[in-house]
Amino acid sequence: MTADSRLEPDVDAAGVPYISMSRDSRIMIEGVTPVTNCGASSVQTITGEWVKVTCQVFVEGGGPLAVMVRWRHIDSSEGFTAPMQTLGNNLWQGQLRIDTSGLHVFCIDAWVDEYASLCFKLQTQFLQGSPVGQVIRRGLDQVLLAAQRWVEDPQQGPSLQTLYERLSGLPQEQQIALLLHEDSASLMRDAQERSCLALSPEYPLYANAR
Repeated sequence: MTADSRLEPDVDAAGVPYISMSRDSRIMIEGVTPVTNCGASSVQTITGEWVKVTCQVFVEGGGPLAVMVRWRHIDSSEGFTAPMQTLGNNLWQGQLRIDTSGLHVFCIDAWVDEYASLCFKLQTQFLQGSPVGQVIRRGLDQVLLAAQRWVEDPQQGPSLQTLYERLSGLPQEQQIALLLHEDSASLMRDAQERSCLALSPEYPLYANAR
């Protein structure tokens, strides 16, 4: 990114491709804070301090969601990303920290988390006593596809391949536990293809030297 560019929805900072928005699903991002004068003026902060970011994000015709906050120096092509956590009622919260002084911008990045949707279905069917074999196979397929997409990445590739191999060798109850584990969900959130992507406008944030 240059000073006049912004994040675009065809590919993310790590090179993960985005799937174009489905006509049946629409993600909306509203009420982003901190924002001054509707984004016309910069929010002031101090280098090294954490800035709490909140927003409302909801989807029509889909879900569950993954939501991230991104930020960069206005003149930099390098950016940073951090996950946001749901607080319920479509409210999300995260935080960012700026270590260099000057003008920065941040935005909200949201998409339908297909792996989280699969995990929700898996957990629901398991608790209801319904057969889960087909859902587990879909989970294995998702992990394998992600491993294949990231095979050349020195960090994500081996982690995904290891997860797939572990899942393949476990009995069903342990497969369920590993598919639902927080580490697996986090790994797949970052590695999966992203559907129904939505990006907020970029908002200015000025970091004053401590």
